[in-house]
Amino acid sequence: MALSFEALTGALTIGTDGWNRGLRDAGTSLDQFRNRANTAFAGVSRASMSVAAGIKHLGTVAVAFGTAALGASKIMSEMGSAANEAAGRFDHGLRKQADAARQAIDQFADKVGRSRFQLRGMVGDLSNTLKTMGLSEEAVKTMSVGLTKLSVDLGNFYDKSEEEVQGAFKMAILGRVVALRQFGIQLTEEQIKEEAYRSGLAKSAEEIDKTVRAQVIYSLILKKTTELQGDAERNTQTLANTQKKLWAAVRDTATTLGQVLVPMYQRAYAAAVQVVQPIADWVKQSENQAKVQNFLNRAFEITTKVLK
Repeated sequence: MALSFEALTGALTIGTDGWNRGLRDAGTSLDQFRNRANTAFAGVSRASMSVAAGIKHLGTVAVAFGTAALGASKIMSEMGSAANEAAGRFDHGLRKQADAARQAIDQFADKVGRSRFQLRGMVGDLSNTLKTMGLSEEAVKTMSVGLTKLSVDLGNFYDKSEEEVQGAFKMAILGRVVALRQFGIQLTEEQIKEEAYRSGLAKSAEEIDKTVRAQVIYSLILKKTTELQGDAERNTQTLANTQKKLWAAVRDTATTLGQVLVPMYQRAYAAAVQVVQPIADWVKQSENQAKVQNFLNRAFEITTKVLK
């Protein structure tokens, strides 16, 4: 059958309309896809920014933690170094009695909840003072450990630091007995002379040397503090003593770790000296000092020009 011109034109028109609708539908689909893609990319971008921010925060935390750890290790190494030096004074003051004195004071520290290293340091300091009085090693051990224990008891009762009480004991041993009055201990020269003669340490009340005086003062201190001896151990469960026990544990732990770190820091500092010392030696030379001064002056001039 023959196809008329009108029928052909109509068919082309219908076909064209379908093509145009197809293009429009395709364009709409492309727009929708583009919008969805943009939304997806925006989400990925935000997620990436969040991840980056998270990484940045983690880095900040890591740096802060590392700085804190380095600072803590330095403090602990200093504590360990101080403990090592105190141990040297301890051994020097007590000599052959050092092990027995260390065992006695450590047991006491554990009973009353005080730092072993703190009390060892107190015993060591006091032993070196007593050593100058001409006392025997056994007497030095007995008196330094005994007065350190009593320092803890009186400090606990009067709410004073152990070191403050021990300082008063040390001054009394050296002859300034007035320092004991703040702890309720009254000693007079007459009492000291009478006790020295009565105990047989002196042949007469007038013949008292520094060795006898130290022994007599120690004896009188013990007699006048009978009721307070053991006060710290009797009151270990109070809040104040529980807090002291906690800090004693922290101190001893940090000090022990510090003693492990000391050799590491010694090696690090020794290596740093090897680097810095040649530079210091070079700068000490007068001709090199002039070079350094010229360099710094030139750098200052350049910096000034740039800032202008």
